[in-house]
Amino acid sequence: GGAPYVGWPPLFPSALAGLGKAGLEPLDGVRVLNAGVYGLTIYAAGRLLLTHLRSPWLALAGAATLLVSLTLVRVSIMAWSEPLFVLMSVLFVVFISRFIREQRLTFFLIAAGCSAVAALDRYIGFSLAIAGSGAILLLLTELAWRRRVIYAGIFGTISLAPLALWLARNQRVSDSFTGSRAAPE
Repeated sequence: GGAPYVGWPPLFPSALAGLGKAGLEPLDGVRVLNAGVYGLTIYAAGRLLLTHLRSPWLALAGAATLLVSLTLVRVSIMAWSEPLFVLMSVLFVVFISRFIREQRLTFFLIAAGCSAVAALDRYIGFSLAIAGSGAILLLLTELAWRRRVIYAGIFGTISLAPLALWLARNQRVSDSFTGSRAAPE
């Protein structure tokens, strides 16, 4: 209708538009996107379980449970942004836990990137920035407090900068950060 798009973050519709530019109709595009995301989610969760469980059989059982999870299957067959958000959340946990264990800058940046992408997919994704900063502050105990605060601040900045730009854009084009919402009943 010509009104600015502000009600939701831009990632999911942008991904579908990109698939449209590649020649896929929207419903076919969302099927392709969600099928790929579903597979990557199972794989990433399996890798996470394999890293944190002592038994590879338990990790395999956990991944198999996700494979047939009715909740994950249901959201993956809909044209919703949830599957991409779930994948980004799992990847965030994979990489923030690796950063906490190994303190490699690569894992830090990937975790912050996953957090940023999640926030551009669903507004609630900002909670991953809080979780990541909190994990750095509370779990990176071998570092001095001051250094943990710096890492947490940088993590939050990287995670939230793209969302902040999107919200500033929304405010500029519509006088609202996230569009109008219905009043609760």
